[in-house]
Amino acid sequence: MDVTTNLDRMTPGEKYRVIRLLSRRLHFSAILAKQRGDDFWDRLEHLADRLLRESDAIVTGGPCISDPILVEAADLLARFDNAATSGRQLRLNE
Repeated sequence: MDVTTNLDRMTPGEKYRVIRLLSRRLHFSAILAKQRGDDFWDRLEHLADRLLRESDAIVTGGPCISDPILVEAADLLARFDNAATSGRQLRLNE
């Protein structure tokens, strides 16, 4: 299933809640990455801030606006989680 399939079916209020939750998860992951000395933390933090800053455009702009940033967020979180569970640091070129 496409990461944005369910987002397309949500009300604007539900979309805002999902964006806030995703941003919080990115912020938390950035904190953990920074504590581990992972140089990837700033990218997680930047994307978390960007989600909040661009939430109106993400909610109202349709898939051409929402898909790229949501896919990037899902990819970064998956890569961070995989690195964390394997006990290694995530590098920007991975």
